[in-house]
Amino acid sequence: MNLKIEYAEVFNEKQLKDINFFYENVDKYLNDPFLTDKYIIISEEKLINSFDNFENAIKYAVEKLPKNEFIIQHVTDNKKIVNFI
Repeated sequence: MNLKIEYAEVFNEKQLKDINFFYENVDKYLNDPFLTDKYIIISEEKLINSFDNFENAIKYAVEKLPKNEFIIQHVTDNKKIVNFI
């Protein structure tokens, strides 16, 4: 997917880099049977972990990562992608 997000009021600079990293790699994630339909955590432009549901992903991220230095994305069909803080 060739989409680049350059500005958003709700995301900080690190999160915008992580969102762009996700969109650069989303096709690869969608073709990976271990990541398809999972909630993934991205921080510092790296895939940190994946979970079956958002609740477990956010719990892990809040416990393990610095505040406002991660994003959670649902690996699903490109038309359904929603950005999570």
